Amino acid sequence: MKCFKHNESDAIGQCKHCYKGLCKECVTDLGHGLACKGMHEAEVANINNLILNNAKSYSTSSKSVFISNLYLLLIGVLFIWFGIKESKFLLAFGALCIVFWLVLLVYNIILFRKLKTDIET
Repeated sequence: MKCFKHNESDAIGQCKHCYKGLCKECVTDLGHGLACKGMHEAEVANINNLILNNAKSYSTSSKSVFISNLYLLLIGVLFIWFGIKESKFLLAFGALCIVFWLVLLVYNIILFRKLKTDIET
């Protein structure tokens, strides 16, 4: 691949914003991406910030998902407790909530393990 500005020079990479080939004279290295010198530094910096923020979101989202699933477990336990005293319908509904909580728990564990390996690779 050749530089988009200097057709005689080999490109050393691509701009993360416009994907044009860049030679040593036309490139700005921003650490996690290359940009067209004097043209796309701000855009590439914004892309890098978005990627960083997404990685932070992934790291905290698993905790919030598991905490919200505990609410379903609590509801199931309460329905079972009231169902023992009141009716079999409440008991059955509580058991259904707990089964659904277990299914969600297993699903979320598998999902977040897969996301973690995808992020690390």
